[in-house]
Order: sequence, then structure tokens, then C-alpha cells
Amino acid sequence: MALAPEPLAPRIIEPGLGATEVLPGEAAANRRHAAALCALASALPAVVIGVVVGLVTSLVIGAIALVAVEVVVGYALWRVAPGVALRQVGAVQLSERDNRRLFNVTEGLCATFGLRMPDLYVVHDNVPNACALGRDASSAALVVTSGLLETMGPIELEGVIAHELAHVKRDDNGVFVIGLTLARLGGAGLLRRCVGANREYRADMVGASAVRFPRGLLDALRLMEQAPPPAGHSVFGPARFPATRDVWIDPSVDRRDQPAAIGDLDATSVRAAALSEW
Repeated sequence: MALAPEPLAPRIIEPGLGATEVLPGEAAANRRHAAALCALASALPAVVIGVVVGLVTSLVIGAIALVAVEVVVGYALWRVAPGVALRQVGAVQLSERDNRRLFNVTEGLCATFGLRMPDLYVVHDNVPNACALGRDASSAALVVTSGLLETMGPIELEGVIAHELAHVKRDDNGVFVIGLTLARLGGAGLLRRCVGANREYRADMVGASAVRFPRGLLDALRLMEQAPPPAGHSVFGPARFPATRDVWIDPSVDRRDQPAAIGDLDATSVRAAALSEW
């Protein structure tokens, strides 16, 4: 007698770098990460002021002062970080009449991602690059360079904007602005520790799956790799770029002649190789 087939267990998709859509919990995890960075940054001044007030007055008042300073400094950091980050990369806000093509591409992809239209900014620099900043998805800022607008065709530009909107959908941009603000005090190495690894690779997977021509993002990365080196005064020159490297879609501007570090999935060459397998 034939046995009845066992019912199939529901297929559970675990969060991972290869997932082609933003999974439940990703954005929430990044919001918690940004909040934790604010709390850690405000802990030192809060403890110092709390201890001083406690010694001068009483332990109870010192504890109240510690909590108050923690909350105030953390909230202040959260509020000022987007403006600090935009100034750090040298971004200037664009109006729709400045570049209708960019506005049209972004507006169309926002409908795909279910996002509000971000504010658009340009960095006047010949190096093609882009990043997503802003506090969260509801107050996002999308930054492109003039070199990117001049270099990319419509399909490549669509791929780049989709990549950046994937960051916004995941709330990576909130982590980016806090990291950039703290890096002004602690140096470029602190930015990498704040931002973490594999965010650019992850945004590639989401962004490429959201557009009509996934190869556009691959072609955009290759155009970035072929771009001339930055001029001495460039935002991407050795004096300025290391402090903002880990928020750009192309973090390898000054490392073209160096092999990617083992396990570095954010290197532009590694991501281009991964996209070429699609």
C-alpha cells in the first residue's frame, strides 16, 4: 500500500547577503545599530558629568545628570549628524530643474521600493561615485557626483540609484551619517567599525534585482573602475577620501592597483565579479 506523501514544510528564507529583497528585520536592526552608536558616543560625556555632579552634590543627583546628559547628547548627535555628513562629503542640494533625468530615474525607482522621494545632492567632482545619507528612510538624502552624472548612461544610472535606494530601504543611511560624524573625532578607522562590512555587497543584490536591466549596475561599477584617478583637490583624493570611504558605492577609488583583501565583499572589483555571475 502506497504511503501518503508527507506535507512539505514551509520554506523559510534566512536573512543573508544573497537575498534579493530587503528582509524583515534588516531595517529594524540598522535603526537599533544607529541608536546604539548614539548611545555609545554619549556615554563618555554622560559618565564624566554624572561623576562630577555626584561628587559635588549627591549620588542621586549625579545619576540623574548622567541619564539627562546621555539622552540630550545622543539625541543631539542624531539630529545634527545628517548635516555634518553632507558637509563632510561636500554635497550641494539639487532642484528638479538642475537635472531632470536624475529626478525622473529616482522618482520611478522610489515607487518600486515603496519609498518617499529623497532630497538629491551633487558633489562637484569628476570621480563617478554616489552615496545615501540622511537620518532614515523618511528623511533620506541621495548624493551623486557630477562625474557620475556625466559618465553614466540611463541604464547604468538606474542601477546606481537602485543600489543607493536599497541602502535607504535598509536604513543603512542612518548608520552612515552617525559613523561619518563620529569619524570626524575618531578617524577613518572608526568609520569602518561603525558601518561594518558587506553593506555595499548587500545593496548590490537588492538594487540589481529591483531594476529592469540588472546588468546596468555591473556596467556602472566597471565604468567607475575605468575612471581616471582623482585630482589632488578631489573629494576622493588621499587627504579626504579615507575619512568617508565606507559610505560610497565605489570605496576602491584609490586602491585600483591593490588586490582586494581576503573576505572584503565591499571591494568594487569583488562586487563586479559577483554581479557578472547573474
